[in-house]
Amino acid sequence: MDRGKFVRTEEKYIALASKHFNTVNSKVDNSYFNIPYTSIILECF
Repeated sequence: MDRGKFVRTEEKYIALASKHFNTVNSKVDNSYFNIPYTSIILECF
């Protein structure tokens, strides 16, 4: 079970994707689910 040891910030996700893509756009969104849940959407090209 994940106890928060592998939680990444938006900046960490961007840094991870930037190793493989020239351009990375991100958006953090809390509205996808009816339960408290945060999603990050990465557009990479």
